[in-house]
Formats: sequence, structure tokens, C-alpha cells
Amino acid sequence: MAKKSITAQTLYGMVAGQLADALKIPAASVPSVEVIKRLNPFANQAAGTAPAANNPWIKYADTDAQGFTVVELTAAGLKAEFRKITRLEGNVPPQKATEKSKTILVKVGSLD
Repeated sequence: MAKKSITAQTLYGMVAGQLADALKIPAASVPSVEVIKRLNPFANQAAGTAPAANNPWIKYADTDAQGFTVVELTAAGLKAEFRKITRLEGNVPPQKATEKSKTILVKVGSLD
């Protein structure tokens, strides 16, 4: 297979090309199911198996939340308080501005 720049092909085409090179077959002969399994960048590229969890380093996520974070950094570590804002109902302000908060402490030298 002739080498093309990554910008000249799609991610699908790049993965199909890599599989074709490894299997020594034409890229058109690579089954699409094998390419699709490898499109997740965290998948095991040799086996095409998905990771145990997507983004395993993310422990806390609320992707529909609105809010802010207050961060305090000291010699002892980091303290982050995530504050989720209560949503408006129509044009009426909420009774309580902050719906909930979560504080996370990370000590110096800690990896978790």
C-alpha cells in the first residue's frame, strides 16, 4: 500500500490501511467491522477490544451541569470544590443558587 499523509485520508482509511499492511491484504478487503472496533483510540489496537472503561482517569463527570470550580493550591496539595448551579425554571430565579457541591482533595505526591 502506498503511504499517504494522515491528512490525506480519513481515520477510517488510516486504520484500514494499517490493518491491510499488517495482514498483507488490500485495504478494500479489510472487513469494516474490524476497522470500527479500532476507531476508539483507547482500544487494544492489536485485538480490537474496547478498554474496560472509556476515559478511565475521569472519576467524576456531569456533562449536563452548569457551574464553576473554586481551586485552592497549597504546599500540602490541591483542594477543588465543584459547585453545580441550580437551573432556572422559566424566568424565575431558584431559591438556592448552588444545587450541590463536591470537594476533592489531592495531597502532594498522590497519584489518585
